[in-house]
Amino acid sequence: MKAIKFGSFLLAPALLAACTTTGGYQQVEKPIFNLGETSSVTGQLTYRERMALPPGAYATITLSDIARADAPAPVINQIRYDLTNVSVPFHFSLERPNQLDQRVQLNLRATIHDANGKLMFTTDTVQPVMTRPVDQDLGMITMVRTGR
Repeated sequence: MKAIKFGSFLLAPALLAACTTTGGYQQVEKPIFNLGETSSVTGQLTYRERMALPPGAYATITLSDIARADAPAPVINQIRYDLTNVSVPFHFSLERPNQLDQRVQLNLRATIHDANGKLMFTTDTVQPVMTRPVDQDLGMITMVRTGR
């Protein structure tokens, strides 16, 4: 009996790791920059509306530097996921460079577009990302619906 309990204890980490998969959706683009040494920024995206995403919908997650006021925010990294047949919440993972200037102020922005490129959902608040070289989980990020 003790062997069964001990064996299931060893199996638990493997089962938990299996739960952290992407849930059937896949990354459709590689990161756009060579970031060198990186740390990961993870989280889950959701929205409050009770609706399924249309076929061909995709999410774009952008990490940018918002330190300079009244200036375009330079993109640090961006990734795109195909969300066909995916329901919310869904997990994302994005790489962040470890070597950053101390004046950098990182923000994560997420959007969901339909197959024609029309914006459906977006983040409407600042989602700060640490600049220290550690992995960070942002938790659940709730997006808002844009104009119909």
